[in-house]
Amino acid sequence: MVEAPGRLMVARRASAVPGSVSAWREYQRNMKEQVQDLCSRVDQGIQTPERPPAAPPAALVLHSFKDIYHELESDNQGTACAALVHSLQRFHFAILRLPEDCSPFPALWDSAAAFFREAEDAKLRIAGPVRAGAASNPSLIVGYQTMDGNEFLETRLSRDGRLHPEGLRDQYPGLEEALVATRQRLTSVGQLCLSVMAQEWGTPAERILPLMDDGSEVPEDSLSTSVHRVCHYWHSTKQAPNGKSKKQRRQGIAFGAHTDATFFTMVPAARTPGLEIFTQETGWVCPELGCEPGRDVVVMPGEFIQIFSQGCFKCSVHRVLRPGESQLLGTGGVDVESVSSRLSAPLLMRGNEAREAFACLAGQNGAEEEGSQRGNGPAVPFPIPPGITMADVHKRLLGEVLKGLQSFSTTGPGKGA
Repeated sequence: MVEAPGRLMVARRASAVPGSVSAWREYQRNMKEQVQDLCSRVDQGIQTPERPPAAPPAALVLHSFKDIYHELESDNQGTACAALVHSLQRFHFAILRLPEDCSPFPALWDSAAAFFREAEDAKLRIAGPVRAGAASNPSLIVGYQTMDGNEFLETRLSRDGRLHPEGLRDQYPGLEEALVATRQRLTSVGQLCLSVMAQEWGTPAERILPLMDDGSEVPEDSLSTSVHRVCHYWHSTKQAPNGKSKKQRRQGIAFGAHTDATFFTMVPAARTPGLEIFTQETGWVCPELGCEPGRDVVVMPGEFIQIFSQGCFKCSVHRVLRPGESQLLGTGGVDVESVSSRLSAPLLMRGNEAREAFACLAGQNGAEEEGSQRGNGPAVPFPIPPGITMADVHKRLLGEVLKGLQSFSTTGPGKGA
């Protein structure tokens, strides 16, 4: 058992008046501080690539999407659902296997590789640059950018279900089709997992599901809050990263330990391993070592899950290594010398920003008094006041990250997988 850098605790109860805005903010701040502290200590060397990361623990079950779906449909959560809950609570991630005949992942990898083979000016012309001017409405941020020697394509859905940036439609229709199909499949996995987890912490699924953006309630003048990011990581010897610590550059870390301000980060297993997740039992593990790239999805709970479950489920601490840098590639049967880049396509499932969290969780006829029953649901689970939207939750979490950047040695939420 690896020495853990402190147990990731549930955020302590706020000392302010229960149900007040100040109590809600203190609740979020406490949770974020604990997550930041854990990430910082992990990133400073509790476990490093100098010791080869392990494959997923033998106790981790490869979960069948079909079996979990059938149990939910029959309204009888049995062994498949229980095993999923166990993995998410014990290891803070799970691996779900999709039916072979419905996976769009191979088409995604092939079409994304073709896009990234384009010249730099062609990629900018097709997808457009990520515009800083969209910062006033983060949901409008789409396009192509490079950072620390890596490439990223930010994509979102419009109200009519079409993919943005729009240039992909004409120049790379195959990539648009693969991204939309992959996004739909990953969204269904996220909804399935959230339904199972909500039952475990005592909230009816129909109350929590509307708080997660599934692309069905996109405002007319905006895009989806959930972003599907296609990442192209280069071997560090091809283009050395800038802005990282010397230790991170030496270890070939593309993104240091961090958590995501999401419900889930859904990662289709990549053909080249590189995603690592920290577990209290074994330290850094590489889930993709035990995955089938065309069918498996790594499910990582985000900060929203830890908040709404009151710590029943913890957000996943993870990082990304550059291809060829980690000894994990050798243990995974990959020829390190031939690996020059890695493709990944995480879907960051964020909140449905227009939804009011209290109204959804309380239900149409739910009582608002502290400690009272909300419709048929549980008592008030945390000090959340009326009027708090999912946009407020997201901004608050991001604000805590920005305040802590001086001492928090990660790259912030949702940077990559």
